[in-house]
Order: sequence, then structure tokens, then C-alpha cells
Amino acid sequence: MIKMIVAAVAIGLQASAPAAMSGITVEGTGTADAVVHVVKVSLYARALNVDEGEYLRAMRTAGLTDPVIPAHLPDGSVTLRGTFSDATAARLEAVRLAAEAFVTAHGGVLTQTQFVGAADECPAIEARARVNAADDARGKMQAEEARAGVRSGPPVSINESGGCPLPGEIGGASLIDPVSLKMQVTVKEAVTSAVGEQSAAAPVVSVRGVGGSEGAVHNVKIRVFARDIGATNDDILAALRAAGVRNPDFGAAVKNAPLVLRGSIDNATPASIAAVSRAIDTFVTAHNGVIGSVAYYGSSEECPAIEVRARAVAMEDALRRARAAATLAGGSVGAPIAVNESGGCPQLGPQGGAMTMNPYTMNMRITIAENVTYAATLGSH
Repeated sequence: MIKMIVAAVAIGLQASAPAAMSGITVEGTGTADAVVHVVKVSLYARALNVDEGEYLRAMRTAGLTDPVIPAHLPDGSVTLRGTFSDATAARLEAVRLAAEAFVTAHGGVLTQTQFVGAADECPAIEARARVNAADDARGKMQAEEARAGVRSGPPVSINESGGCPLPGEIGGASLIDPVSLKMQVTVKEAVTSAVGEQSAAAPVVSVRGVGGSEGAVHNVKIRVFARDIGATNDDILAALRAAGVRNPDFGAAVKNAPLVLRGSIDNATPASIAAVSRAIDTFVTAHNGVIGSVAYYGSSEECPAIEVRARAVAMEDALRRARAAATLAGGSVGAPIAVNESGGCPQLGPQGGAMTMNPYTMNMRITIAENVTYAATLGSH
């Protein structure tokens, strides 16, 4: 009887024993910053009653290079962007004060000012942040080994996130402190190292590459949101045709929602787009209506070529990040074994399936993200 009890206890102890640890996963975080020299400026104003050309001239006088107005709604809301090539804190403050004075003098309100570091200066900061993240992961891995009383092998997986952000219309880098002119970048490295037999697992490195590209568009879709137009539908469509809009029609009617007017402008130029907008505004105002907003889209036919270039940039960015992460682990990367893409040309829809475009530059910008896993040879991390 005693032997049976001892045997049962032994079996119970075996059943309740913890499973052998197969791996350790930690996440290292690293941050780095640096003073930048090229700064993108974005100024947001509302209720501004002034000619756009006058606003652009004022901002050039204040020191901005190549100022543009990518968004200007009929209610007077304006976005203006430009660049400082040799930025200083004093110059940034001077342009903010100049914009505020100009906007106020013309009955508007400057609602927000943003200063963004240029994308070209981001990768060097990102590289230092990556080193710091790898060091942090290494320290955490050693602490976990000591706590568990095990010794792990080389990494079998490195998954990087963070770093330089997705390229965009304002430069694709981080907001900066307008006083110190420092841009900060954070990188995270999730590292898994095997323990025991699992150390034979094939190592991989996973990263997220981002890429953007822009190109000129020639056929433009226009969409106008308006209310309370005192005219028949036939008169409205005739006015759109007379303004230079091809195949005008109405969006789906929604109760208590603005009327949506749509159509195309072929062989568009900034001047022809401006002329169409003025003609529509004149017609709507003459019939006691109100325009809420106007949006312009590139056509779906012109999107794929831009998307192809953005995809190439994203894959190059992914490979750059993967090589850098593997090098810090004493290894290298091979061929990609998994790719997951997001972004690119949107689904086809009423506006032609393409992105909004800038009616001043006639460019449409496409961005793509590629989550790529590479086969790798890794040493120590």
C-alpha cells in the first residue's frame, strides 16, 4: 500500500512538472535623436479671405522655399507647406509669427503650425536607435536567461518595428522640437532565441519596409459637396458641362447630407482646374447654394505606374532594415520567404479608385508598406 502511494505521488509530480522552456522572447527598445537642418513647415489656417498667390508671396518673403497650398476649401480653410533648407530656431519662429500676422490681417485664424524633419536625415538617426534597441534586447535576454537558469542559443527570429515613418506629403519623417531642432526616432526589436533542441529552427528576420512615389496625372476626377442649390438637376448638370466637367453626375442621395456632384476634367492643368472650380462656385453662389468642400482625384489608369515605383522603394527599404538588423546580430539575410503588402492604389469606386491629388503640382502620391520575412543566418544578438 505504501509503495502504491509513493508511486502515485511520483506520477503526480511528473505530471505537474513544468514543461521544458523552448525559447525566450524579449523586446528591446532604442531611441536616438539629432539636430536636423532641413525642416518641412505646415501651416493650417481657417476663415482666410485672401488670394492664394498673395499668401504664397508672403511666405516666400518670410523665408520658405517652394511654398505650396495643397488644400484650400471654399470656407477659407487653407493648408500651406514649405521648406527651410538651413533651419534655425529663430527662423522657424519668425515664419510662424509672419504667418500669424498675415492670416490675422486678412481675417483668418492660424490654428496650427507643424515642423517636420526631412526624410533624408532620418536613416542615420534610425541606425543609432536600432543599435540601442539591440543592446536593450541583449540585456533583457541575459536577464531572462539568469532568471530561468538556462542558456539560449543564437536568435531564431528578429522582428523590427518603428524607425523612420511612412513617407508622406510632408516629408515622411518625425515632428521636431522647434527650439532644439532635434528629431527623435524609436526602434523596437523583438528577439526570440531558442533553448535546447529548438535551437535548430531556421532563423528569420521580419521587418516592415515603407515606400512612396508620386507622379503627374492628366485626367482628374472632381467631387463637390454642396447644399441648398436653387436649381434643377438638369440645370446643375448643364452648368457642370459648361464649366468643363465631362460626364457630370450625382453621388448617391442621402437624407440631410450635402449634394455630391461628380465628373472628370480631361488633360487637366492647374489653370483649368482653377477655372472649373471658379465656374462651379459662381453657379452655386448665384443659385443661393453653399459649397462645403471640393476634392480632386487622379484617375485609376494613372495609378498603377506610380504604385510600381512605390513598391520598389518599399522593398528596398525592407531589405535595408533587414540587413541592418541581421548585421547587429552577427549574421546576414537571404531570400524573402513571406511578403504581406498593404497600401497602394485603392479599390475602384465612384471616384475612379485613385488617391487625392495636388491640384497645384498635378501630382498624385502613392504609399506602400511591405511586411517581409527573410531567411537569415544569425550569430549572437
